[in-house]
Amino acid sequence: GYRDARLHIRQSAPVSAVNSLMGHLVTALKATQKDRIAPEHHLEKWLEAERAVGANSTFFFCPEQTTYLHRSNTVYRYDDPVEFEGEELTVAELMQTLRDRGNEIGLHSLRGAVDDVDELISQCRQLESASGGTVQSARQHWLFYDITTTPKTQVEAGLNYDSTLAVTGNIGFRFG
Repeated sequence: GYRDARLHIRQSAPVSAVNSLMGHLVTALKATQKDRIAPEHHLEKWLEAERAVGANSTFFFCPEQTTYLHRSNTVYRYDDPVEFEGEELTVAELMQTLRDRGNEIGLHSLRGAVDDVDELISQCRQLESASGGTVQSARQHWLFYDITTTPKTQVEAGLNYDSTLAVTGNIGFRFG
């Protein structure tokens, strides 16, 4: 799944805690670069850095199925094996573990969910079934987002917010 850099930091967290988190994350990313391993393979280091300062994240996962086939669709199943903390889990078990630790599981929706409420609801239900919780947020895959239809579609599907327009490498939004 796609990892969004949006963080949930307790409102009472002092600036020093946020700076500490950034320091932990920089250390984790440097280790990733040194080892020439993609950052998504250091999930444990990321979670450790967040835990040190009381932060949580939203982790976005794609649905298993969509009625809109496209070459850019991400293909994995919720029963696929992944390694986490030295153990083999399924993708669904990883989602449940992340949620149990206070993180949010969001939908990284695939093409077709941009303006088709039934497709978006179907994708949300797949993720809810696998993760054991309610999906409240989305991020559109490959930025398939139509400013004139996607927000309305997401509201109709019961989502509370979208992170598509947020920049993952910096604070702020893509369009001002």
